[in-house]
Amino acid sequence: MRHYRHSSGLEIIEGVKFFFKNNQYPANWWKSTGPENLKKMGFELIPTPPRPKPEPLDPLTIPLDRRKLRRGLLALNVTGDQVVAAIKEEPDAVKRELAMIDWEDAASFHYDHPLVALLMARLGLSEADASAKWAEMAGVE
Repeated sequence: MRHYRHSSGLEIIEGVKFFFKNNQYPANWWKSTGPENLKKMGFELIPTPPRPKPEPLDPLTIPLDRRKLRRGLLALNVTGDQVVAAIKEEPDAVKRELAMIDWEDAASFHYDHPLVALLMARLGLSEADASAKWAEMAGVE
């Protein structure tokens, strides 16, 4: 998209509809004039600044759906039965029930979800292994 500015302050941006107060030009007159004629009329091309590069995604901020989480755990040699057994080891009845509800019913999980922390602690998963597997399952290299 090109952007032109005239010394009078009038600006033309390609793809934007213009209406002039005195109607001396049709709405899209500049499309047929071309860049050469715009320059002759006193318009200058304003360079478009480069778009900033997007910040790299932190893979630990990307949620995993239930399937990806279970496949990631299996790749770490953790089965569904082991997860249920780890949840049942939780001494606090309310936390245990909440963890079971999340394990059975949650559609997606964030890395900072309490269930993820519980599983890391109970199953002896290191932070390095868990975060590397999470990044891999999130599709971020």
